Amino acid sequence: MIDKKNKNKITRRKFIAAGAAASAAISGFPFVQTSRAQNIPPLKIGIIGCGGRGTGAADNALTASKNIHLIALADPFQDRIDRCLKTLTDPKRRRGPLQGVEVKKDHIFAGLDCGKKLLETDVDYVCLTGPPGFRPQDFEDAVEAGKHIFMEKPVATDPVGVRKILKTAKKAKEKGLSVVVGFDNRHSLAARETIKRIHGGWIGEVLSARSYFNTGSLWHRGEDPSWTEMEYQCRNWYYFCWLSGDHIVEQHIHYIDLTNWVMDGYPVKAMGVGGRQVRTEPKWGNIYDHFTIDYEFANEKHVMAMCRQWANTD
Repeated sequence: MIDKKNKNKITRRKFIAAGAAASAAISGFPFVQTSRAQNIPPLKIGIIGCGGRGTGAADNALTASKNIHLIALADPFQDRIDRCLKTLTDPKRRRGPLQGVEVKKDHIFAGLDCGKKLLETDVDYVCLTGPPGFRPQDFEDAVEAGKHIFMEKPVATDPVGVRKILKTAKKAKEKGLSVVVGFDNRHSLAARETIKRIHGGWIGEVLSARSYFNTGSLWHRGEDPSWTEMEYQCRNWYYFCWLSGDHIVEQHIHYIDLTNWVMDGYPVKAMGVGGRQVRTEPKWGNIYDHFTIDYEFANEKHVMAMCRQWANTD
């Protein structure tokens, strides 16, 4: 049970009983078992970070059960909150406007301190879906507030952030809070069963693996003379290492996590190359556009990982 001093009275047991109500926030993939989330106590949720992923997380959670109520939204920029609300309540949606969107004006928070303000409300759990660079602090604030948490990957963008996440995770466990992270492979029944069999020796000892995340170009939000440099970087957060961790962390982390899972451990060494071959203009910030890493695990087992983001490339 959460500390009685906290306004949030929902227990960890009841929260887990919601099943997909929490994990549905991961994505719209078909493996989400929404049937588990039908008979649950009402859950009030809040979104911190109302961009595309935050809007998607709200959609996923609201469609998991009739007892999910979206009551609060927070984002540094008001226009993203407005777009999020419009998307969720649009009568022209293929499935119609979502039920359970109950956000009142006094539960809308903009500005860089928006997350702290949202956590003062009586939400049961929050979705942390803003730029990853803010994730360690948002996570710490949410745990201190006694909220259950879904947070997108990556959970941090640098060693300092990772250490904060690990420290805060211990506090979350002590408080009996549920925390779900958006590594979708971990929530895939197919992936879980497959790796269970690999670890069970069905194909023998795994000696090496390869993982690829080679894609085309991604979005860019442009620029506006009225924006400060801080606002420009926050709106185009993907292209700045302090906010995204670079695309090897923000995107390829899915498959790095998957191969670590298959290898049943973490690398002991890594050697790699990377650079900017295509995205060389200043608008692309300071991230690379390609990486190739050789990860060495115990007993001299190796995983070759490659990722790149080049437009008009096979």
